[in-house]
This record gives sequence, structure tokens and C-alpha cells, in this order.
Amino acid sequence: MKAVQTLLLALAGTALAAPVEAPSSQLDPDFPLAELEAYYTAKFEETSPATPLAARQYSASVSNQLTDGTPCRAVTLIYARGTTQQGNIGDPAAVGPLTFNNLARLIGTANLAV
Repeated sequence: MKAVQTLLLALAGTALAAPVEAPSSQLDPDFPLAELEAYYTAKFEETSPATPLAARQYSASVSNQLTDGTPCRAVTLIYARGTTQQGNIGDPAAVGPLTFNNLARLIGTANLAV
């Protein structure tokens, strides 16, 4: 029995040590590598204009525009904050206030109630 185990172990070691030809890694001739490199280089060297900083409309963790007497607006957004977040809309860096700010920028703050 030990001879069979030794023989199988030796054969397995030989099989694992046998060299295998690695497949060649050639690029597909239809792959637009030059165009991609040119696009990347152009975009990397491009300078974007500095955007002015704007004050955040929703920078607190609480917004009560639905109950504080704010007049009706064209869009009413009700947000469910995360369990561990502060207030009823989350902290200013959370998804809620970021969404409110971007939506207010698109439709105008006079059209959005949170």
C-alpha cells in the first residue's frame, strides 16, 4: 500500500513540475489602443475651469419645510435617512443633503420642498 501511495505522489509531483506552454498575449488588431492613449493624454493634459464655490442650501441635518409653514412648492421630496444618521435628513456629507443640493441646483430652490 505504501508503494502505491509513494508512486502516486511521485507521479503527481512530476505532473505538477512539467512545463506548460503559456498562451501568447497578443493584442487584437481591431483594438484601438493608439486612439485610447491619445484620448487619455488629451484629457489628462486638459485643465478644467475652476468652479466657484456655492453655499449649500441644505447644510443642516434637519429640514422641516413640509411642517414649518413653507408654502407649497412644485416638487416635494421626502427622504428616509439611514438608521445611524443625525436628524431627519442625515449629516451634510450624506447622500440626502447632496441629493437635495443637486436637485435644487437643477430645478431651483424655490421649486423644492424637503
